[in-house]
Amino acid sequence: AENLKIETASDLKRGGSSGDISPNMTQAIFHTAKDAFDSSVGASPTQWIVFQVTDIKTPKFDANSADGKHIEDTLRNQVSDDLIGQYVGWLENNLGTTINPSVLAQAMGNGTPDTN
Repeated sequence: AENLKIETASDLKRGGSSGDISPNMTQAIFHTAKDAFDSSVGASPTQWIVFQVTDIKTPKFDANSADGKHIEDTLRNQVSDDLIGQYVGWLENNLGTTINPSVLAQAMGNGTPDTN
């Protein structure tokens, strides 16, 4: 009665857009369970889309792909930073010392030399 369009979209990728599906809609879709309905703002603030997630496909992980290498590098850096942060916290608490974070970053190659 309202002449509303019914469309089907497939092969959506997290964090992107596809055709008429905006990044905000894509985010809403990926936060919706299979067979559930939800809605999201469309291409303009006055446009609202009601959708149903009918299928979820999890892509196979390829560790040798560019995305796989990026995930590996990010994870390695985060684990390293976390371990160093815990060690520095232990040193400060148990030895009663303080560590200058900018000097530590410089010593680890993560900062620029202080010219002062």
